[in-house]
Amino acid sequence: MKKIVFGLVIVLFAFSSSSVFAQTPIEVEEPLSVVEVMPQFPGGNDKMISFLASNIKYPKTAIEANMQGIVYVQFIVETDGSLKSFEIVRGVQAQLDSTALSASKLMPKWLPGKNGGKAVRVRCVIPIDFRLEEEKPKKK
Repeated sequence: MKKIVFGLVIVLFAFSSSSVFAQTPIEVEEPLSVVEVMPQFPGGNDKMISFLASNIKYPKTAIEANMQGIVYVQFIVETDGSLKSFEIVRGVQAQLDSTALSASKLMPKWLPGKNGGKAVRVRCVIPIDFRLEEEKPKKK
């Protein structure tokens, strides 16, 4: 029997996009990649790991097929801490990708990133590690 091991690499990546948006009547600043104070899940990384672990259900068919790997989910933390524009930037397999994306979208507002004391939009990436381990026989 296989034992499910859920892991989340405790690293928060930030990436910027080099695309240029057309001028619109409402100006929205491009998300930044690095800021003085990076956005943070309320309570820190340990709370984020607990939140995701409790909201991710390893797909049964993925367990049966021994699917494993790290799914990288990207999103933008807005100036009010809300999360938007979720996408998979590097996936493993459709079922695991979908599971990681769905759980990420359930996250509450984060503490926003700041530059010069002002809240700014930040593009973040979190790696979600799906791992299975063989269960060791119980000793009698």
